[in-house]
Parts: sequence; structure tokens; C-alpha cells
Amino acid sequence: MNRFRPLLLSLALAPPLAFAQAATPPAAPAPAAAAAPAAAPLPADIAEQIKRANVVPPLLALGQRFNAEANWPLYELTMKRVSELRPHAGNIRLELAAAYAMQDNKPAGYDTLLGLRDQGWGFAIESDDRLANLHGTEIWTFLVEGFKANRETQGSGSVAYTLPEGDLLIEALAWDPERKQLLAGSVRTGEISLVGDGGVLTPLVKPDATNGLWGVFEMAADPARDRLYVASAAIPHVKHAKGEDYGRAGVWTFELSSGKYVSRAVLPRDGLNRLITGLVVGPDGIVYAADGQARQIFKLDGDTLRPLLDNPRLSSIRGLALSGDGKRLYFSDYELGLFGVDLSTGRPFDVKVHKAVSLFGIESLYWHEGNLVAVQNGLRPTRIARLVLTPDGTGVTAAQPIDVAQRAFGQPTRGAIGGKLLYVIANSQKGGYTGLGVPRDASKLERIRIWRSPLDAAP
Repeated sequence: MNRFRPLLLSLALAPPLAFAQAATPPAAPAPAAAAAPAAAPLPADIAEQIKRANVVPPLLALGQRFNAEANWPLYELTMKRVSELRPHAGNIRLELAAAYAMQDNKPAGYDTLLGLRDQGWGFAIESDDRLANLHGTEIWTFLVEGFKANRETQGSGSVAYTLPEGDLLIEALAWDPERKQLLAGSVRTGEISLVGDGGVLTPLVKPDATNGLWGVFEMAADPARDRLYVASAAIPHVKHAKGEDYGRAGVWTFELSSGKYVSRAVLPRDGLNRLITGLVVGPDGIVYAADGQARQIFKLDGDTLRPLLDNPRLSSIRGLALSGDGKRLYFSDYELGLFGVDLSTGRPFDVKVHKAVSLFGIESLYWHEGNLVAVQNGLRPTRIARLVLTPDGTGVTAAQPIDVAQRAFGQPTRGAIGGKLLYVIANSQKGGYTGLGVPRDASKLERIRIWRSPLDAAP
């Protein structure tokens, strides 16, 4: 077997938000080509340039070159720098462990793999021949067994509903506690439906000339005020969207009890392709929305979305959650982890994290009884986990698995909390559509499974 393989990039960068390039588990990397064109000579001060670099993609490209050339000292240096910039990306640390192993640096290799094991990563290290120099010791056996244990199914959740077959592209859920009713929203039709026994869908909201609703991407319920907030956008996947509206997005308001249209707030045309990726409503009725690709967070004010946070250094905002008292807004960045905003001062803060916790690949985020619940579809294996917060809410001390590596999980994405249960779309079908928004093969679209995780289960 060829010991030199291309760098695994798929998990190093956040999966694009464009539905044509939905997040999917990476394919196994192919062996490097036997012969490659001669690479341009490197500058003499390359080591210093790597140490000072702050942009990940060029570093990954450089790392791929060093890997192909078996230049392990520079590969180690490059992966170490990428890991500093993306500390939650476990696959990068696996590459770093390989660089150590190829130089027969056993202590560093073992220590790196031990950290990954402790965070819950489930890499098949026994199949990675670059780690051969680490074989044959008790700690190697311990590590192999630990990674295998991380890949095992955990949790007591189950499939709550299997929705009807067809070209629906259900991507959003909400929970109505007054009627104890789950709602599901379709990107393709823009319909919001009540989910009944057997997964039967009964329409509550339909797009029309009055409401102007496009596809449904996220929802948040406010039962105290009888409101349902809906993140909607116009992209090619939305059957009734007009081409001149592509790239537009906003937040719609309906009555939760009846589905009656109330109002909408659409982001102005500014040349950006808008897509609301996070939506949450607080106990005070204030609504916050995130445009993940633009790396912006907004506050809903009547028919206007007013900017609250704008940080181009982020990679991709995905989930939003509010503390129970509504004083702290948390948001997940797919690559960089977890951050917060103190809403009383408007100041953002980094969420400190214990070294045994990886916050990589958080697709959606929820508040529950003093802690956060995260759906991590970027971590392998995919999981739903309870993030235990420090008393002041600014740090994570542990990630307690709730459901891990469940057979029903394809690509778990977004959901809604109902009481002590989290309902999650277990097998998003985003990857089954082309960039033009049509199914690649309609016969291969799966029926959406809605997973139900008990949040009071013991860790």
C-alpha cells in the first residue's frame, strides 16, 4: 500500500452552505499519483512564513505538497499551524499525528491521538499505514480500542416519524408546546405542515401572493405570543421562486395557532447571496437570525433585520441559542467552535472549552435546562451531545454524548426541542440536489426520518 496519500481536506473547511454542495461524509482519499510535475522551489524562509500564516486554504495546499513529497518536518510544521488556527478540527490533528509517526516521534504521536480519542473522534487509526511506527505497544492497543469504542452506537433515541416520500426537501422543524405539535417546513414547496401520526403532513402555511413566502430553511416558535418565525430564502431549489429573487432571504411571522400571515422582514438587496442559517426567539419575544455565509447576526425589529454582529474572520455561522434568561446569545461556527454575545452590553465573547471537548462541525444548537445541546454532523461519528456550561455560561466543561453513530443518522441537521425531547432531521437530503435545485435522481431521495433524543437521559 502507498504510504503517501493526499491530505484529507473535506473536514478541514466548513461544508458550503449552498445546497448544491451540502455537507456529506468525506470519501476515502485516493493514493497519491506515482509521478507529479516538479513543484516550484520553496523560499528559504518557508518555515517562518508557515508560522506567521493566518489563512487556512493556502496552508492546506502547501501541506498537500509536503505530504506528497514526504517532507515530514515541514508537513508537521504546516499541520501544527493549521491546527492552531482550527483547534477543533480533529482530522487536522490526525494528519499531525501521522507526521509525527512518519518521523518516529512516538511520544508526540501517541499524545495527539490520545487527545482525539478523549474528544470522541472515531478514526480507524488501525487502517492508516502512516501510523505504522506507533504499532506494537500497549498504548497503541489502548488507542485502537478507544477509537473503536467511539465509533459504537450510543444513546436511547429513536425514529419518531418517517415523512412521506417525494421531492419535499424538509429542512426545518419547530415545536408548538400549546398543542404539543411538531411542525415541518419544506424548502421545495415553502409549505409548513403539522406532523401527524405515521408522519402524515397536514399543511398549516402555504406560500401565496399575500405572504410571498419562499423556501423554508429554519423556524422558531414563540407560544407565549402565538408567533411562528420562519427563515425563508429564494434559491433554485424552491419550485415557485423567481429567478430575479434568487439570493434574497428574510424572516416571516405567522400565527402559531392558525398559520395566519402577520408580517415579513426581508434583507435588502446588497449583492450577497443571503441564506438565514440560524433563528431563535428569546423569552422576551426578541428574535435573532444568522446569515451563516455572510457571517452576520441580525435582530428582528418590526419589518427590519438590524445588524447585531458582523465578523468576516468567522468561517460559517450555523446554530443560534439563547440562555434561559435571554441574556446571552450563543452561536456556533462550523470550523471555529462556539461563541457568545452578552446582550446587555453587546460584547461578544469566546466560549472557553476543556481540552477533552471538540466543538467542530456544530450544525445546530439549542438551550436546555442550563446547558447547550449540539448536533455535530462534522465530527466523526456524527452525534448529538450535551455541552455542559460553566456557572457563568462562558465555558464548556464537558461534551456528554446523547446519541452517537445511530444507524438512522445520514446527515443530521436541524431540529426543535419539545419538552425534554429533541426532534432532529436525521437524514438531510440536501446532497441529493444539483446546483440548479433539481434532484440528481428522484428515485434515490430518501424519506426524511425525524429522530427523537431524550434530553434527560443519563450521560
